[in-house]
Amino acid sequence: MRLSLPFAARRDRPRNIRLRARIVFMMSSLVALWVFAAWVTTQEGYDLLQTGKRDSTAGRPTKTLINVLQDERRASMVFLGSGRQAAAAAELQERRAHTDRTVEQWRETAPDAPGDKIKQYVAATGRELNALSETRAAIDAGTVDRGPAMRSFNETIDAALLINSAAAELSDPEISADGRALIELTRAREMLAREDAMLGGVLAEGRFRSSGEFIEFAQAVSLRTNAEQQAYRQLPAGDRRNLDGLRGGAAYGTLQELESQVLQRQGARGRVGVTAPQWRAATKPVLTQIDQAIDVGGDAVVERAAPIGYMVAGQWAGAAVLGALAVAACLALAFTAARQLLQQLNRLRDAAQDLAGQRLPDVMARLSAGEQVDIAAEAPPLQFGTDEIGQVGQAFNAVQEAAISAAAGQAAQREASRKILLNLAQRTRVMMAQQLNLVDAMEKRQDIDLRQLKELFQLDQLTVRGQRYVDNLIVLAGGRTVQRARASAPLIDVIRAAVGQVEGYERVNLRRISAHRISGYAIGDTVSLFAELIDNAVSYSPHTVDIESDVTARGIAVTIDDRGLGLSDDQIERINTFLAQSPEFLTAQFSAGEQAQLGHFVVAIRARHHDITVTLKKSPYGGVTAVVLIPNKLLHEQDPEQPDEDTRDATRPDPVPVGAPAGPAPVREPRGNVAPLRKERPGPALTAVVEEPRPDDEAERPAAPANGTAPDGDDAPDGQAAEPSQTLEIEATPNGLPVRRPQENLVPALRTPAAPAEEPVPDAEPADMRDPEDVRRIFGSYQRGTQQGRADAGGTPDAEPDAED
Repeated sequence: MRLSLPFAARRDRPRNIRLRARIVFMMSSLVALWVFAAWVTTQEGYDLLQTGKRDSTAGRPTKTLINVLQDERRASMVFLGSGRQAAAAAELQERRAHTDRTVEQWRETAPDAPGDKIKQYVAATGRELNALSETRAAIDAGTVDRGPAMRSFNETIDAALLINSAAAELSDPEISADGRALIELTRAREMLAREDAMLGGVLAEGRFRSSGEFIEFAQAVSLRTNAEQQAYRQLPAGDRRNLDGLRGGAAYGTLQELESQVLQRQGARGRVGVTAPQWRAATKPVLTQIDQAIDVGGDAVVERAAPIGYMVAGQWAGAAVLGALAVAACLALAFTAARQLLQQLNRLRDAAQDLAGQRLPDVMARLSAGEQVDIAAEAPPLQFGTDEIGQVGQAFNAVQEAAISAAAGQAAQREASRKILLNLAQRTRVMMAQQLNLVDAMEKRQDIDLRQLKELFQLDQLTVRGQRYVDNLIVLAGGRTVQRARASAPLIDVIRAAVGQVEGYERVNLRRISAHRISGYAIGDTVSLFAELIDNAVSYSPHTVDIESDVTARGIAVTIDDRGLGLSDDQIERINTFLAQSPEFLTAQFSAGEQAQLGHFVVAIRARHHDITVTLKKSPYGGVTAVVLIPNKLLHEQDPEQPDEDTRDATRPDPVPVGAPAGPAPVREPRGNVAPLRKERPGPALTAVVEEPRPDDEAERPAAPANGTAPDGDDAPDGQAAEPSQTLEIEATPNGLPVRRPQENLVPALRTPAAPAEEPVPDAEPADMRDPEDVRRIFGSYQRGTQQGRADAGGTPDAEPDAED
């Protein structure tokens, strides 16, 4: 046996996508990591290469814009402090014109600066510039003081400073630090320009208007000093030397002296200790020198950033090429290893599928058939090498050997259990048959009273049911009850024989029953099948159970309809699936808490023998309807000209037992094939309506005479009755049943007059009890019916299992 498919077949077989998908996922993660690293490196190089463009589009134009705004702010403060003098007004108009030209140039270049953050700050600064026109109008109209006007210009300049701060944020740490230092120096210049504008307005008026204005000036001086110190610590060595030269110059020293004089000599009336020319001469050179230092530092940052950007771009290109080669090599190695791994796994999978799908079921079938199995031949070891996959293959070798050994052991155990169960059932059946013969003999005795006779008939019925259970056990154990070769029997007799084996038979109503006949070889299984279904219906229904049949294209459909609580849709579907699959009893699996429904097994096995279909559905009365479809191959048409000699009234219970007491049926414990029973109520007597009357249904079986002698036919082992000596005209009931006439078919010599009714004894029997001889004749008729039913369903057990099972 080949344990793996040929190479061509394996090549055409669908590939294992899951393993390949995992490999692709891992490789995709590696590729994603490489792409991310390349993107980060590229972003760093691109950022450095964009430094020059940021400086030309946003950095330098914004720095120029800040300078002209500072000049207009100072001119506005002087104009407001001088009381709107003509000279101050001319200076202000000139500064405004310069600011307008600078703003126009700035609006042309700043929006093109790269970077989302820079674009965001450019838009905010543009909005502040638009609002500046309102401040100008208020200044011209004289409706605003120096303080509010000063704050309006400060806000616009602060928004512009944010643009330079964003432009200084670079990916290279050192260059970015130098850019931030220049931004701090720009803020220091802005603080000095605020001092100049504030004190310029004060000097134009000649005094501080309030202590608050003086405090604002003092704060501006402190902020400028702090900003210069922060910038000095962050500047590179070259820019720091430039700043040292500025701070050591005469102009810077003069500025510090004037600041001290203003802060120390401010009197109670708010007078300033310096003049306007002195202050202007000190601040203008310092502002110019700081501005030059910022320009020099900015040029140095741009010059340093460009080469580093090109270097980073070159490194990225090399890393990208090397990374691409490494990823390609990893992909090639991964797919090569995956292909080899998949080939070995495919061999292991094929071996497992061959074991599970072919070899193990074949071994189980052969073991079930009683064959001897060579485990070494059925489970040859598979060769997968000595690597990890080979170790898995060796484990699989052990698993398949253990599986086949376990299957052989389980099959042997099932066979032993089946033989034991079958032997016990056969022994029990023999004893049940002996018990039944003993009961039959006791029933024919003439020295028993009516109460004993009733008890014997109850024992007879229980014995018949017990014999049916033993027959079911034989079937479940894999055996068959051998049926005698006999002629066909009417369907109604088959159903009546089944009803006679059920407790509570008096609650079964036979409605429309077809006149077709059942083939002799299928009568026993059909009676047993009907008995199980009727027993289950009677057990679950507190009311009557109706049975009728309909002719279909595929056969005869017999419906058994109860009026119990019914089953759910899931339960009906599960039972129908079970009956259709007909699993073996000894190999069936039951879930936790589920009972073994033995009746379902019996019905399924009996139906499978003859291709009978059994289906359950919901009854319109709320219970369950069982539909039994008997195929055409088991049916024979009824020939009215040739009455069947095997069909007689004696083979079934009377439709209305004359004089029989109608008492409640006993309550029995639940069996394995039914659910717990409800207390049964007395129902109508067993009745039947046949589609076509049969000649043998119109003749009454002779009853036993009072003296105990009986016709020869009553003693015949096959239950045959003596034929009537003459043709009689039979009366029929409105439903088509013959009217019973006791002793009508007996010869005159054997007829005895009915015993006169005795006076009722108050303390003995009930007043409605008939004469014992009448009751004896009634139960004799029922006895012969049960005998014929057992003859239809009976036989001797066969020790060997049926091949169909």
